[in-house]
Amino acid sequence: MSNPVVLNAPSMVVYTPAETIELVSRAGARKGRARPDKVFLGAVSAGCMLSLAAGGSLLVTAIPWYIENAPGLVKMLSALIFPVALVLIMFTGGELFTGSTMITGVAVLHRRLPIPKMLLHWFLCFWGNFAGCLFVMSIFMGCKCILASLRTLQPESSMADPLL
Repeated sequence: MSNPVVLNAPSMVVYTPAETIELVSRAGARKGRARPDKVFLGAVSAGCMLSLAAGGSLLVTAIPWYIENAPGLVKMLSALIFPVALVLIMFTGGELFTGSTMITGVAVLHRRLPIPKMLLHWFLCFWGNFAGCLFVMSIFMGCKCILASLRTLQPESSMADPLL
């Protein structure tokens, strides 16, 4: 691999597309060979963070007064909340299924990772993300105080809420 081009900006390195694919392939091989328990627990934590952010984004869009009086603010807050989870997942080293399919797929195409290890990694990431999302959902559904606070945000309706 050739030397990367260094720009005048502090600590900014630019790689060519071929060098970028090489780095992605190496990262995919490293992640594909990680211990299964580490992959699964990283995927569970990423699923938890992702579902918390999705829930927060939906919660912001469920406030009727803001929707009627400040729809731009609601959209902006919703758009700001969700990416925070993606940044947290990157900082904590969590495993998202979408990213794992890309980097391990590139590693397989470069013959740095066998197909069975890639499939195991995909399996663990998918079900770990799913388990993390289900865990957070079960906390939300099991805690009546969360649902009660959401009920105060909703306008009064003639139908009773079957969840409360």
